[in-house]
Amino acid sequence: MEDGGNMNMDITIAAEPYNESLNLVIASGELPDLIGMPDYATGNKYGSQGALVNLLDHIKNMPNLQAWMDQFPDAARAALSHDGKMYVSPNIGIGETNRMLWLYRKDIFAEHDLEIPNNWDELHTVLQELKKIYPESYPLGFRNGTDKIRNFAANFGTDWNYYYDSKKDEWRYGPLEENYRVMLEYLNKFYQEGLIPQDFLSLDVAGWQELMSTNTSFITQDYISRIDMFNVANRKENEDYTLVNMPICHLQPVSLRRPTIRLFSTYATKRIFHCSKF
Repeated sequence: MEDGGNMNMDITIAAEPYNESLNLVIASGELPDLIGMPDYATGNKYGSQGALVNLLDHIKNMPNLQAWMDQFPDAARAALSHDGKMYVSPNIGIGETNRMLWLYRKDIFAEHDLEIPNNWDELHTVLQELKKIYPESYPLGFRNGTDKIRNFAANFGTDWNYYYDSKKDEWRYGPLEENYRVMLEYLNKFYQEGLIPQDFLSLDVAGWQELMSTNTSFITQDYISRIDMFNVANRKENEDYTLVNMPICHLQPVSLRRPTIRLFSTYATKRIFHCSKF
């Protein structure tokens, strides 16, 4: 970075949940020169409050950004705030390798002759079977509270927020749709039957990793890279431990799947004139 970009970078990894860490950093007033934003709306909110710079004020010093905007004008416009400012650097394609998917313990399923579920009714059944075999378990484990609703909702042909329905050619709001209610009914049923952790709202990454590593949870939904992370670590104690991809459960065709993209913006300091040349 120093040789190619004429800079050194001191990177800090934020604690999860990320949005809470982000709020604390913004409130402190002690921001780094570059900071990650989970979406344009969040960046525009903090930018309008004066926490972030408007990149367009420095576009003369950012020839690469200008060239990118000329090449991808639609994506550039999508990054603008309501008053035409750009607090978050636009991008196309970032996050393609950061995909989430269903994962399951193949060794546990094989040991007990369990079938991979093809829909949420079958998912419910296999979770119940696992609960009978492992009474102290929570067969479906996931982290960061309700964050996974954004992923589960796609299985029901809806979304956790506003989304564009390409089949109906209209914008819709997921939480008002019938399928969203059906999804919540499943999750409520799972909770009432002890099929998901009773403290799922406060379950962090460390707690979730413990569940997945101690025969307490056997199905999860997370990044594809977690496969190697869990298999490598847990095979030191259990050579049969095998976490693999599970085909996505679905109830109906999904009209929209949006990858979660973490975007970046720049804090308003004098270093903007140095960093913007990179």
